[in-house]
Amino acid sequence: MCCCMEIRVSHHRSIPVITLEGRFDGLAASEFDSRIPDLTHQSDTIILDFSRVAYLSSSGIRSLLKLKQHLGTRSGKTILVGVTSFAQQVLRTCGLLNQFPLAETVEEALAGQNRVSRLIRNEREYSIHEISTGKAKIESWQADKNAPPVAISLQDLGFAFGIAGFGSTAAQAVETMGPFVSGVNFAGVLPPEGISDFIVVEDPAEIFVYLKSAISMNGIAEIRIEIRCDKSFTLGELMKDLNELTPDSPVRAFIMFARTGALSGFFATGCALNAALPAELHAILLSEVPLQLPSENPQECVRMINSLVPLQEVCILNHETRILAGTVWIYTSDAIRPGVERLARIQMEDGSSMEEEWEKIIRRIYTDCNRIQLTPLHGGFVSKTFRVTSYDTAGRKQFPTVLKLGPAAVMNREENACRNYAEKFILNNSTTIMGTASHGKWAGLRYNFVGINGPDTKLTWFREHYSKRSLNELTPLYEKIFWKILDLWYGQSKQETLFLYQDHSPLRLFPGLFHDAEREFGISADSEFLSVPELNKTLVNPLHFLKYEYPARAEKSRSWYSAICHGDLNLQNVLLDEQENIYIIDFSETRVRNALADFARQETIVKFEMTRIDNEKDLQEILEFEKGIASVRSLTDPPPFHYSGHDPSVSKAHGVICLMRNYSRRAVHSQTDIIPYWLAVLEWTYSVLSYIGFPAIRKKYALYSAAIIVNRILELER
Repeated sequence: MCCCMEIRVSHHRSIPVITLEGRFDGLAASEFDSRIPDLTHQSDTIILDFSRVAYLSSSGIRSLLKLKQHLGTRSGKTILVGVTSFAQQVLRTCGLLNQFPLAETVEEALAGQNRVSRLIRNEREYSIHEISTGKAKIESWQADKNAPPVAISLQDLGFAFGIAGFGSTAAQAVETMGPFVSGVNFAGVLPPEGISDFIVVEDPAEIFVYLKSAISMNGIAEIRIEIRCDKSFTLGELMKDLNELTPDSPVRAFIMFARTGALSGFFATGCALNAALPAELHAILLSEVPLQLPSENPQECVRMINSLVPLQEVCILNHETRILAGTVWIYTSDAIRPGVERLARIQMEDGSSMEEEWEKIIRRIYTDCNRIQLTPLHGGFVSKTFRVTSYDTAGRKQFPTVLKLGPAAVMNREENACRNYAEKFILNNSTTIMGTASHGKWAGLRYNFVGINGPDTKLTWFREHYSKRSLNELTPLYEKIFWKILDLWYGQSKQETLFLYQDHSPLRLFPGLFHDAEREFGISADSEFLSVPELNKTLVNPLHFLKYEYPARAEKSRSWYSAICHGDLNLQNVLLDEQENIYIIDFSETRVRNALADFARQETIVKFEMTRIDNEKDLQEILEFEKGIASVRSLTDPPPFHYSGHDPSVSKAHGVICLMRNYSRRAVHSQTDIIPYWLAVLEWTYSVLSYIGFPAIRKKYALYSAAIIVNRILELER
């Protein structure tokens, strides 16, 4: 059996036919993905000959979905030919077999070849190429009178004309509204001041225009007509001829490249209803129009406009405009449908609003959906995570996914971490990236779950299980998370030189921590000591230790164990389905670091978030508990349970802390030094002081906890 896949490309009547032979696995998928962009620029249809594919992996499936999603934005299609029984079974198991047109042979897939005829009318020669017998999507875009203009990417809009504006926000675009023309990778607007403005882009999905009213064309044109004549003729004469030569259809839209002189000409669009001639065409004057267009495909032809040089002016052409030659693509439809119906409806389950950039990102990532419902999973300090229930264009419920939105730099870091640390080590129990997009300062990631059971699967936070279940019930889940799913992380820890004070500084994520603490408690980081009246003690001020001792010890290295760590493995970054399959999400902080980091993170969560601390009495009682668990001298010492209160969650927290310390000892091969563990605990203990909306009394607990741990470190170092 072949250990790799051979990819051969041929063209039949301008349609790429890709023959695949061998294993469609991760390595092959990478090669496949790199070759696809050039081919999708050439055609809206791709034929994949699968008859010699011996194996299809999840990486291969992702490549097929990316190709389908890309062509779907242009109403194109991916045809699979000769799919083997094994590949069919894989696609059927994933619920994807009916998502692709199938054919037995390449010849069957190519059925319905183009036909060409030539006619002469009034000394004008017309070469008529029948491209498709299907109807295109001709759409009308109309912003509500009192609503902002409709935001849509150039990729989604396609060929269009009407009234629109450019800008990074709707408010900016309103000021530039005027006649516009778009051609997939470029657009032009004539704003009120009368000086044409143009956009030319490599990636049309990244640029949005704001529509007041417009007509757009998507799909495959029915007819392409090439016009030749020895003398000039008027646009009105051409429109009259086209009316007689083209199929009778209630709606016809036009795309045209035409020459008005030796080289100069225009790109124009227009629409006619019920056999009437269009009164005018919106156009962009060009300084150059080649004698021979580079492709039969209009999407490819407009890519010759790849700089601002040939774009001269946005204008309206009347019937008296004279031309010498041209190429026209004609789109037909039974009716003009509202364009907004094509845009996915985005709903926040809790009724909250969203950033303007979020909507654009979501539409770009979920191009295969017409309805998207977002349920907040948890709100981070810089990013937001949502559970997504989505429905395809036929209204079918899709597999559940997760959407993460955040600053572009953070999302880029998370994408890299997910690919390097999650997909390679914990694929079936983590998330797979299905799509990414960015706009302005924001970016988004669409995740799905490889091992999910079906579209009706209900995902719940591990936090909900923790709140409702006993320690005995939780222990097997913790064991599964840390030593089955993540065993390839912690079970392969490696001893090396680490700089623990640098690695565990909370100021990287919470640079305003000192200000937050002083504002909340009036305690300065410049004060060396901290009074803790609840314990009748004065301790070393942990804020002073962080401000002065951390930098002083930053270059202090030690030989210790490192491992891949999640970095923020809180109870809302672990999801369970009804069968208690576990999924890990949110990898923005995942990297190689102190192997104890994730275990220590659990200790801070169960102490500060999952216990009852409503008043000073609760605080005083739990500080006795804190002193007990901080009293040990090594990882081998069982932390004593000292607690006189009546909150059962404290006992549960103690059980989890004991479990985490046992796990920590396992991760560092039975080493006993507890200071690396304390530094990992301190990182997230300090961080509580900057938690937005966190009760002050819990922050006070965190402050005192940090003081107790810092004093224990100093005692152990003596």
